[in-house]
Amino acid sequence: MKKLICGDNLDVLKSDAIDTASVDVVYLDPPFNSEQRYNLPFKKLGKDVVAVEAFKDIWHWDDATRELEKRLKTESRTVALWNYIENVKIIRGGEDSISAYLVNMAIRLNELKRVMKSTATLYLHCDPTASHYLKLALDNIFSAPNFRNEIIWGGFKDEVQQG
Repeated sequence: MKKLICGDNLDVLKSDAIDTASVDVVYLDPPFNSEQRYNLPFKKLGKDVVAVEAFKDIWHWDDATRELEKRLKTESRTVALWNYIENVKIIRGGEDSISAYLVNMAIRLNELKRVMKSTATLYLHCDPTASHYLKLALDNIFSAPNFRNEIIWGGFKDEVQQG
């Protein structure tokens, strides 16, 4: 059965909207922690272009992030993730956008494990800004030996040599 579920993925994953161990493939294309604002341009007939903010890919330590961090720290199955993020904060010199991003991603990635079949495949689309941090979070959640490969793609036309 196919269904479309709209909402914050953390709320959906924590609910019973998706059955446990029912998902075969997950493809994630989350924000990249680019520290950018993204707009959707709209053009009215005969009018100037108007942009509407689609989302902010800017992560910081606010009340919502602190609440998620508290959940990571107090739930027994996520304490190791919390410890990992605490170490990232030490290495990076304190709370910053990367550690706030990791808190928001780690809790969601951990919830995905519940809905995925043991044979499921996860594709995480991210960029070099945080890919190495996310890889270690995934190793923590799904176990390092379950990592299969990294796919690198992009349009590097300036680097292509004609032969």
